[in-house]
Amino acid sequence: MWQIQTLTLQNMKRWINPVFPVPDRVEITDNVGKRPQFFNPTVSSSLHIKANSNNAIKLRSSRSKPSTSSKKIDFKKWNKFTGKGEHVLLPPPVSESIQQLDTADQGQDWIEQTWDHFNVYEEHTFRQKWYYNYKFGSDKGPNFLMIGGEGPESGSWTRNEDVAWMTYAKAVGANVFLLEHRYYGESKLGTNDLQYLTSAQMLYDVATFIRSQQVTKGRTGPWITFGGSYPGALAAWSREWFPELIAGAVGSSGPVLAKDDFYEYLEVVEDVIKRHSQKCYDRTKEAFETLYKLTQDPEGRATIQQKFKLSPAWTSDPAVTIDELDMNDVFEALYGMYQGTVQYNALD
Repeated sequence: MWQIQTLTLQNMKRWINPVFPVPDRVEITDNVGKRPQFFNPTVSSSLHIKANSNNAIKLRSSRSKPSTSSKKIDFKKWNKFTGKGEHVLLPPPVSESIQQLDTADQGQDWIEQTWDHFNVYEEHTFRQKWYYNYKFGSDKGPNFLMIGGEGPESGSWTRNEDVAWMTYAKAVGANVFLLEHRYYGESKLGTNDLQYLTSAQMLYDVATFIRSQQVTKGRTGPWITFGGSYPGALAAWSREWFPELIAGAVGSSGPVLAKDDFYEYLEVVEDVIKRHSQKCYDRTKEAFETLYKLTQDPEGRATIQQKFKLSPAWTSDPAVTIDELDMNDVFEALYGMYQGTVQYNALD
């Protein structure tokens, strides 16, 4: 792990002090990396039109007020056995050194974002929460931006100086930011319509946030994005979509490839269980083989129904065929517990 962290820090220093200048614009031609255009075919980029001009961004920032709410986010009860909470995300880091009160260098704020970055006529906006820590940085220094994921965010990520990205910030003298993902935590749009809950919209939230900081705060130093899991993919994509804004990205375990029947993940889970306990592996293998055999005849399926109380119920009627997707759901619910235990336990 220390080798990875050392290499990551070396790359950051190269991004911050590049041998070659960062281009103003890079034309991306592949289908995966090409950032989408507006619905208006005459408009090429949301960052170069009146809706997101410097004056518009200044206006949005001026309308965004710091939070006065004392409401605390409930991060759900943490399951010590499986190592995960109800929303299957790592909990905020904890440390005795964390200060909980806002100061001039540490705190939270809001930016006003548009609902739909791809509609030039969009008038709806929402308040998006972000956290900051300027302790190690300066106005013209480098900037680290952690991208939020599918859950509420906590200022602990910007206050705990023991987590990896904060140690990087201290090493290079970077300002630290955390932008909560739209629709989650306190960054609600005020609508039940989920059509604006997309990775593309969030990537433009990131770009607009960076431009706002550049314009209103003069933070024109290099920007590096961070994220893990889904936000890890967002971090990588943000660098690919907006090379004129982002000098580098650190994406940890980012699922950048959507793949059907991703059995390779279960192979890793299987290997981890085997390394920790051959007995556990053997009994788990035997259990799943037995379960599969039970699905092959009506009596066996009736046994499964009796044990697991499935709804809709599986029947012992030989004339009734069990839907393949229903059968997959049963297996997924069971092996998903093993996946969660391996991925989120605190052992390694």
